[in-house]
Amino acid sequence: MISADLLIRLYTKTYDNIRQQTEGLTHEDSVMQFPFGGNCLNWNLGHVVVSRWNPLALLGNRQDIWN
Repeated sequence: MISADLLIRLYTKTYDNIRQQTEGLTHEDSVMQFPFGGNCLNWNLGHVVVSRWNPLALLGNRQDIWN
C-alpha cells in the first residue's frame, strides 16, 4: 500500500518536472501534432491529470479538476 506521504512526494516531483519542461509553451504548442506520430502534449497531460484525480477522489478530494 502506498503511503499518502509518498504519493504527495511523487505527485509534487512530477508536477514540478512538467511545469519546468512546459514553461513558455502556448496552447497552440500543446496541441501540435508531431510528424512521427503519437498524441499531442495536451492529450498526454490530460491523461496525467485524470489518472491523478481518480485516486485523490477516492481519498475524498471532490474538487473539480477542470477549473
